[in-house]
Amino acid sequence: MLLRFGTLGGVRVLHVINDLRVGGAETLFADLIPAQRALGIDAEAAVLSPSGLFVETQLRDSGTRIHVGPHAIRDPRNVAWLRKLSRGFDLVHVSLWPAQLWTALAGISAPVVATEQNTFNRRRNSPVFRPLDRFMYGKFAHVVAVSGEAERLLLGWVPGLKNRTSVIINGLPLERYERAKPISLDLPGSLVVVAARLETQKDIPTLLDAMALLPECSLAIAGDGPLRGVLEARAARLNLGERVRFLGRIQDVPGLLARADIYVQPSLYEGFPRATGEAIAAGLPVVVSDGPGFAELVGDSALRFPVGDAPALARAIRQALSERALWSARSRSRAPGLSIQACAESHRALYASLIAPHTI
Repeated sequence: MLLRFGTLGGVRVLHVINDLRVGGAETLFADLIPAQRALGIDAEAAVLSPSGLFVETQLRDSGTRIHVGPHAIRDPRNVAWLRKLSRGFDLVHVSLWPAQLWTALAGISAPVVATEQNTFNRRRNSPVFRPLDRFMYGKFAHVVAVSGEAERLLLGWVPGLKNRTSVIINGLPLERYERAKPISLDLPGSLVVVAARLETQKDIPTLLDAMALLPECSLAIAGDGPLRGVLEARAARLNLGERVRFLGRIQDVPGLLARADIYVQPSLYEGFPRATGEAIAAGLPVVVSDGPGFAELVGDSALRFPVGDAPALARAIRQALSERALWSARSRSRAPGLSIQACAESHRALYASLIAPHTI
C-alpha cells in the first residue's frame, strides 16, 4: 500500500460535473482526466446529464469511462446516484454547482475534492446562501482554486476553509494550439477574436463598442448564449456590418486562433479564463480587462484595460497590433507554464496527500 501512495498507480478517482457542454470548466475536465490517466491514475468521469457535444466525444474517444446520470442536473435524486456510484473509488473530484451540492450531500466515504472555478457566483449576491455554502464546502476534504484571487474571494465568503484550500492553475494541451492550421474566414483587415459564452459576465458589448472605433479591424466571436440576439442587434446599430461575425459554437478553436491577429477578453471577472490561456498558447498578442481573475494567468504577457472602457480597449488593441512581435513573444514565453501535464502533476500530489490516511 505504501507503493500505491507513492505512485498513485491503481488508485481510482471519480470526476463529477454537471455536463460536458462547451465551457472552460468542462474543457479542463475533458483534458485533465486523460492527462491523469497518462500518469497511471485510474480516472473515470460522471456527468449528471449527457450533452453529445464534441467535448464529451473527445473525452470518450480518449478511452475514459463516462457514467451518465439518470436524472436532470437539478434533481436531488442525483444524491443517491452519486452515493452508489462513488463506492469503490479512492477519491472523488467535483466541479461546478449543483454537482458540488449533490456530491456534498451524498455522504461519500472517500475524500472529496472540489474545484472553485470562478471569482464570483450568483449565490454570493445574497447572505441567505452563506449557510448552505458553509455546509457544502465543509464536506470537502480540500478545495482547489484556479487562481489566488478565486481562493481569496472564496475564503472571504467561507472563512472556515482556510486550511483546506490551495491554488492549481488550469492547464492546457499546448501542442493542440502550437500546431493548429488556420481556418478559412473571409473578413477584412486585422482579425480580432474572442471565444466566450454570450452572457453578461463576458462584457461583449464593450468589445463591440470598441470595434466601432476600429474601422481597420474585423471581429470573430466564437460561442453562443442567451445574449446572442441582443449582441447581434447592437452590432447592427453600430453599423459594424460584415466586420463582425458571430460564429456560434465551433469545434476548431485552435484553427480560429491560428487565423487571428489578436485575442481580446473583455470580461467583467473570471476565475481562470481558459480561452485567454488558449490564445497565449497560440502565441497571439492578448488584451484583457483589469477585472478579477486575469492577473495570475497573463502576468506581463498581455495588455490590460479598465473594465467597460471601450475607448481604452480600442487603444489597447491598436497598441497590441502595432507591437505584435513583442506581445506574441510574451505569449510564447508564458505558454510553457500553462501545460496540462503540470496541472495533472499538481493534482496527483494533492490526491496523494489526501488518499494516504485512507490507504496506508
